[in-house]
Amino acid sequence: MIKDFKFSDRWMNYVFYGLVIVLLYPILINKWFVSGDGPCHLYNAKVLKDMILGQESPFYETFYRFNFTLAPNLFDHIVLGILQMIFSPSLSERLFLSMYILMFCFGVRFLMNEIQPKSTWAAIPVLIFVYHHLLLKGFFNFSFSIAASFWVIGYWLKHRDSFKLKQSLILCILFILNYFMHPIGFVFGVVGIILIGFTATITAMLREDANIILFTKMKAWLPSLLALLPAVLFF
Repeated sequence: MIKDFKFSDRWMNYVFYGLVIVLLYPILINKWFVSGDGPCHLYNAKVLKDMILGQESPFYETFYRFNFTLAPNLFDHIVLGILQMIFSPSLSERLFLSMYILMFCFGVRFLMNEIQPKSTWAAIPVLIFVYHHLLLKGFFNFSFSIAASFWVIGYWLKHRDSFKLKQSLILCILFILNYFMHPIGFVFGVVGIILIGFTATITAMLREDANIILFTKMKAWLPSLLALLPAVLFF
């Protein structure tokens, strides 16, 4: 029975990797990814890159000026701008979207395996949502934020009872990155953690030693709450 389970889990991994390749294929073989707002993101990132590097500054300064507000939706401008310093706009977009697909697919698998070990099979049906409607509309930051929220929730689950300084700092960085992608994904990750924590709390309250368990859990979860504060302050 155990051998059969290991064999099944191994083949589920093969299926998972095969589907990731299938999902990457349309991005990699086509020169452009046709979407609603995608070209705007690519153009805005190029303008930002050119202004920072002083390229065509007199022309751009007629229409644009720097906004130093630390607001959400900055993620794609920064990443696409950096990519366009090295690659063509077309290749930059393909690399950027490949990053999204990998982040989504492996994030789902990471989360499922933290909920229940050897649960790659549970991640496979979720992959159908990689090319969701809002991605095709060109909502790149939103799409990245949803993919990143899987990593945020999964990382919290992995260390929820053993948060040290290192784990707290990493979680803090994940929260901040998620915020700068899009607030919806950030809220999705925070709410997911709250619901899991609430469920664990209710379960603990049903036990005879509820007071001791609750105190232990609250003490263990306090660093993760502190890790959330910097991202919350950006709102």
